[in-house]
Amino acid sequence: MEHPEKKSASGQLAGTLAAILAKRITDPEKLRQAKEGGLSPRQTTNGGLMALALVKKAQSGDISAIREIRSILEPTGGTGTVVINIHDDL
Repeated sequence: MEHPEKKSASGQLAGTLAAILAKRITDPEKLRQAKEGGLSPRQTTNGGLMALALVKKAQSGDISAIREIRSILEPTGGTGTVVINIHDDL
């Protein structure tokens, strides 16, 4: 069983991380990258840019990025199935 202090610190960290990821981007270069990557103005947050970077890594063939995307997209409640087909010409 976790100590209450550890659980509280973990909760605070999760809240701080969520706030950082939700923060809107104001840097012109990052806004340009977001637009080029297909993000809508509403998605131009730190989290949106992080998702875009993850997709770019997966597109370049990074297997760990592909696995991470799959783990994010897989349903947790077992109510549906997400299928990602990876076509490899190797």
